[in-house]
Amino acid sequence: MITNIHIFAKPYVRGFLAIVLGMLVCLAQADKNLSQEKNVVSNAEVRERIAAIIGGALRRSEFVLEDGTRISQRALPSSEEDEEIKRYGDAAVPVLAEYLDAEDSREKTLAMRLLGNIGSESIVEPLKKVVLKDPSPDMRKLALNWLTQAPWEKAYSIIRKAAETDKNRGVRKLASGLLVLYAPK
Repeated sequence: MITNIHIFAKPYVRGFLAIVLGMLVCLAQADKNLSQEKNVVSNAEVRERIAAIIGGALRRSEFVLEDGTRISQRALPSSEEDEEIKRYGDAAVPVLAEYLDAEDSREKTLAMRLLGNIGSESIVEPLKKVVLKDPSPDMRKLALNWLTQAPWEKAYSIIRKAAETDKNRGVRKLASGLLVLYAPK
């Protein structure tokens, strides 16, 4: 037990303690800022990684047989790549949305899958564009399926509109089924 507590009453001791305490607070804040900076990824890095992930998945999905016949199967990211995109979250959405305009349907399909895996509110607008405007009924169906991963209150009106107005009977049927499956009970 400290019996000489009166030493802390001296002005120079209190001043010294205030300086030490201030330095400790500054060091703690600097450490916190450094930790946050390590977790921040630039938009350019996100764009570069997404291009590498999509390009890699597409390359892994193509095969050439001995007779020279090229075969493509569905392009899938690895589970590690899926997790990486999820970590980027909303920062990945604008980059992935650009792939929804690609000529290559495999790029579009993969971008929709990655958007769906993010699942936040920010995926709604890019997928809505596909649901309402893409000329391919298959792409519209795929976008509807991935749209169910967004918050329901944001996705519902888009799915309902597709169920009521899409020019393709298969798209309307799928959208109607999604409304039944995912509507809050």
